[in-house]
Amino acid sequence: MNPGGQVLALFHTRMQGEETANCRFHVTPGDDVEVQLAQPIPIQRAFANRSIEKLFAGWSGHKQFLAKDSVSEVIMTR
Repeated sequence: MNPGGQVLALFHTRMQGEETANCRFHVTPGDDVEVQLAQPIPIQRAFANRSIEKLFAGWSGHKQFLAKDSVSEVIMTR
């Protein structure tokens, strides 16, 4: 990825519950992201905010949003 490139990453913050359904996310040519339910796969790890920050410590910046479905949406800039 070139410097200045961005990544949209989604992380589960809970291991159990209704909010832990496995989904596929597709970036559309417009400004939308489509969500499709996928084959059920158990969640192997949940990430806390600090864990996500440490994971991308070498990146220049990030914005993080916690959705109502307990998924943390993170946009990182390289």
